[in-house]
Amino acid sequence: MKFLIQKLTYSLLLLWGIALLSSCSSGELFVEKSIRHPKESSKITKVVSIDPQFEVIDQREEAEERYLAAANREDQFNEILKENAKMNEVELQIIDSDNLSSSDLVYFNELMPLRKQIWNANWFQDVAVMGVTYGSNYVPNTGEFRRGLVMDAQFSNLSKAYNTPYFALNGVIASVVKRKGLGTILGKPKSKMLYYFILVNVESSEVLYREVRSLNKPASKLNLHSITYDSFRILRK
Repeated sequence: MKFLIQKLTYSLLLLWGIALLSSCSSGELFVEKSIRHPKESSKITKVVSIDPQFEVIDQREEAEERYLAAANREDQFNEILKENAKMNEVELQIIDSDNLSSSDLVYFNELMPLRKQIWNANWFQDVAVMGVTYGSNYVPNTGEFRRGLVMDAQFSNLSKAYNTPYFALNGVIASVVKRKGLGTILGKPKSKMLYYFILVNVESSEVLYREVRSLNKPASKLNLHSITYDSFRILRK
């Protein structure tokens, strides 16, 4: 069974994704980073991705079919993430809750709480969301935070356990909507996707980098390769 993130933050993510996918008339990219990121980017050679998500919002199918489709695509997404990280000289270790045993206590005791902390920092601190400024922490036109988005220091020990201080949340929200109209062309489904990437340093207890991009194309294997390669390339700049 998939162990979902805290219900509130997960619901916010879905609402955020649905709103963006409904409103964007063209593909967009937003990158925000800590002022520490440029100094650390070359050091980001290993990243632990905590339970990557692949969510499908498909109005054409039944709920059970949507769930099965997302589960199958998530395995593919994990492999695409690892492959494109490697191409950018990043070793990506994926911790997937679908493949855990009852003895994997480190996930339940430490990684799940860390995932919750990352979402809390991302949503509830004084930051800019998708380029819209909320509060004073965001530096306009620079893509930088005035101060790092902070988390509890209790997770610093994970850097020794995993041999890296860098932990991430990665995910895709794919939307498929059946067009109204007659004929083959008008009847084709309308597909969009949203990709997000949030990176933290558990030793300094802050969010270093976050990215979200929308694409008015289906979440195909080719498109996923393209955006994930570019995402890790930007991260390592």
